[in-house]
Amino acid sequence: TDPQHLAAYLNDHPIDHYKIVPTHLNALTHTTPPHTLLPHHTLILGGEATTPTHLHNLLTHTTTQTIHNHYGPTETTIGTITTPLTTTPPTLGTPLPNTTAHILDSHLSPVPVGVAGELHIGGTGLARGYHNQPALTAQRFIAAPEGQRLYRTGDQTRRHANGHIHFLGRNDHQIKLRGHRIEPAEIEHTLTTHPTITNALITLHHDRLIAYL
Repeated sequence: TDPQHLAAYLNDHPIDHYKIVPTHLNALTHTTPPHTLLPHHTLILGGEATTPTHLHNLLTHTTTQTIHNHYGPTETTIGTITTPLTTTPPTLGTPLPNTTAHILDSHLSPVPVGVAGELHIGGTGLARGYHNQPALTAQRFIAAPEGQRLYRTGDQTRRHANGHIHFLGRNDHQIKLRGHRIEPAEIEHTLTTHPTITNALITLHHDRLIAYL
């Protein structure tokens, strides 16, 4: 959390590769030159989307480093789809080895290239399910028509002609903030357990959670 100490450490102990949440790196580089905080070879950004402004700032200060985007929910053991980041608008990329990415409609049928659908991920990194939550496991971990076990990400995506997957948004109310997945309904339910609160609404405004009571 201390950019000056981190920069000094990296100067004395060079690191070849590391992965960090973009918001975290952006906070560190706000007060410290980015080049002092970058690894020698590979910077991997994950946990949330990278903004074009932040990406441009990183690329401006990058010399030999390669910057990659990693996408993947915890349920798929994190990084499953990746792409090098350049000056072009970033996409999620293409699946890593031993990973499959299917964009399906509501009937679990594949959608054509360029058509939006829900991203389903399969492969060797897939989790077994949610501990002691069989109903939620059955809802999210499904058997596809081909018999493959898939995880429903809840992310709306489309596949480009070059195979890259583009993120469009969520098909539910889940919020992603500073690399954390937030379920507003859980917070709203907790707030309404207070005896003086009858209803609550959670929303995201300028990177802050706002509660209306």
